[in-house]
Amino acid sequence: MKRIFFSLGLLTLVACPLFAQTSNLGLAADQPQEQPSRFPTELEVSLSPKDIVYATKDTSVLKMDIYRPQAQDKALPCLVFLYGGGFSSGSKDNKTTVEFCHQMTDRGYVVVAINYRHGMAGVKNKGFKMVRSLERAIGMAVEDLYSATDFLLKNAEYIGIDPSLIMISGSSAGAVTVLQADYELANRFERTALLPEDFGYAGVIAFAGGVFSREGKPGYQRQPAPTFFFHGKEDRMVKYKSTQFFNIGFFGSHALTKRFKKFDFPYVTYRFEDMGHEMAVLPMQHYQDEIDRFIKSCVLEGCFCRKDSTITDHGLPKAEYGKWKLSRIYE
Repeated sequence: MKRIFFSLGLLTLVACPLFAQTSNLGLAADQPQEQPSRFPTELEVSLSPKDIVYATKDTSVLKMDIYRPQAQDKALPCLVFLYGGGFSSGSKDNKTTVEFCHQMTDRGYVVVAINYRHGMAGVKNKGFKMVRSLERAIGMAVEDLYSATDFLLKNAEYIGIDPSLIMISGSSAGAVTVLQADYELANRFERTALLPEDFGYAGVIAFAGGVFSREGKPGYQRQPAPTFFFHGKEDRMVKYKSTQFFNIGFFGSHALTKRFKKFDFPYVTYRFEDMGHEMAVLPMQHYQDEIDRFIKSCVLEGCFCRKDSTITDHGLPKAEYGKWKLSRIYE
């Protein structure tokens, strides 16, 4: 049997020809139960409301934290952020996420950090069963992101956000989720019914992510949101290039950049020489100015962006981060 490896988070996945014969991407995630439809009144005056329940699914109560600028007198762009952790662990409360949310709030955005279900927690499958588990985990996270987005749309007035300017960003598993969410939205996958038919994200910022596809190289029936890709070329956890077996594959930032370039979609790509999965975190700490410029130019001003950069003289602390375990990256 021919073997192929997908590296994602702490997972090494093995696909086989049998699995390649199955149908459309994504096992249907459990249908969401009733979720709150209005932002709680007592939180309307709070600058940083925490642990707001945006949905309840299975036995999981899903919560978000909302970070708002000190002086807000109009509806602002909103950035939704998803942490990493291999779809098996992690929290919106980790230090790296909280610091990034505060930094982006200081730049004038409402930032929302969400928890989502960890579909790979406790999974010990191997071979194509592991791929199925990963596919399901990605689908669950995407569904949770859509539910959080729906909550924000319904409560935009109370939160103080512009519903036409909701952007999504994530690190590692979170980056996979946001890229997958925009990919599925562009192709109107079944779970996108959680959102209004005419909704589209205003922008995507992915720190070491990719897209999982059963249709070969990802195609887009409508234009995806302007996307900022960050990735280390030596990443062994979330592949920078692609891994494919027949039509099933995982397509990292390099592969997605090629697709965006081919079809003239707006994007910015920063690939880093001699860097690995630490690029799931370091841009959040060292590239806030570039992220802010991307948002202002490519999203808010609507300028068509296409920038493809290989960064060699980055001066980032590889010696400090390069051999860190995932648990240390996300502490």
